[in-house]
Amino acid sequence: MPRFPLFPLLFAASCAAADPPLALRNVTVVDPARGAVKEGQTVLIRGGRIAATGTEVRVPRGAREIDAGGKFLIPGLWDAHVHLVLGTEIAFPALLANGVTSVRDMGGDLTRVDEWRRRIRAGEIDGPTIYRAGPYVDGPKDAPDRLVIRTAAEARAAVRSLQKRGVDFIKIHNAVPREAYFALAEEARRAGIRFAGHVPLDMTPEEAASAGQASLEHMATLVENALAAATRRNESPVAALERLDDAAAVRLFRGMAANRVAMTPNLTAEYAITNRGSAELESDPRRQYVPASLVRYWSEAFQRKPTAARQLLLRRFYQLVALMQREGVTILAGTDLGLRDIFPGFSIHDELRLLVQAGLTPAEALRSATVAPAAWMGVRGVSGDIRKGVAADLVLLHGNPLQDISQTARIHAVVARGRLLDREKLDAMLAVTAKQAGSR
Repeated sequence: MPRFPLFPLLFAASCAAADPPLALRNVTVVDPARGAVKEGQTVLIRGGRIAATGTEVRVPRGAREIDAGGKFLIPGLWDAHVHLVLGTEIAFPALLANGVTSVRDMGGDLTRVDEWRRRIRAGEIDGPTIYRAGPYVDGPKDAPDRLVIRTAAEARAAVRSLQKRGVDFIKIHNAVPREAYFALAEEARRAGIRFAGHVPLDMTPEEAASAGQASLEHMATLVENALAAATRRNESPVAALERLDDAAAVRLFRGMAANRVAMTPNLTAEYAITNRGSAELESDPRRQYVPASLVRYWSEAFQRKPTAARQLLLRRFYQLVALMQREGVTILAGTDLGLRDIFPGFSIHDELRLLVQAGLTPAEALRSATVAPAAWMGVRGVSGDIRKGVAADLVLLHGNPLQDISQTARIHAVVARGRLLDREKLDAMLAVTAKQAGSR
């Protein structure tokens, strides 16, 4: 796994409280929760938070005023599935430049991630708000950043250890033994801490949803145990996939919705896996924002070429996403940053586009990257909305994303912790990222 030293970023955050108030005038505010807009609004920002919104907001003397006529304002975006130890701090400006102001880190070196989080909070470097799981909880496996558990006692000890270290939630992987999984679920419930991740290979998604797992990650986790069993029996992966027909999928998704189990489809990652090695991905200009050492790591760690069955699998995943949305499952937008051909910040817009392609409305897709992850993390009153008292993490767009989800990528400016990053600053941040990435 590549490692890179910290480096200073342009426009490092100053103390928001010391900045003058900022007023965005005549802006159209997009409400992802309702799928509606309010035109002619003034949004007043003070001390890093939204102080007022409306058509008759009093702007204090000395405030910086921006005429945002013709622009659309959305809450700052979330990437609900990243691995920052792979993307490294080089990803931070690219995330912000793409309007990603919050991330859910799904496993990595907790000490390293917490140092980045400390520096971001102190204003030493620019970066998103980070919610993190710390090391994966997994069974025996030759992989880094793991708490290996084999027994129920070890599972309970892992929960207590991670809770003591102050993680925001627990991430599990697919080698957790069955008995240990249920012990972890019970201990996590007792401790009041959520757990998320893969479904262990000797369990079903239905069992995980009933046991209290708060989110399932990757569409592949819905069929991973069936595919593993098919491999052991020398069966076709297509036959295993067919077992999750629409009737079975509806039963699963209704159970997930009833138990408030969210799903992070990671369609961007599924697409990248399915098209690995394609000319389209190999020549993508957004590779310039990925550290050269990470690109080399990609070529070493992700060499296996996709099979013909993988295309069928991807098409089925799109169908399943539409079904789960229809059945009321909460969908979280996440990219799996760190995986091959995932580009920091940029790929969240790919994810939203693929969710709409799969059958979500633009409003539903936008909720998956704003309201839904904030609610999942229990910070709905802090993030994910545009209303008084919420953190001033905002994205100013050229067009209406409720009509065309691709408008989320047409960014005029970003407000991060109350501080305006205009297009010129965002472009400069990306230029620094490209320069640093090419030399690392």
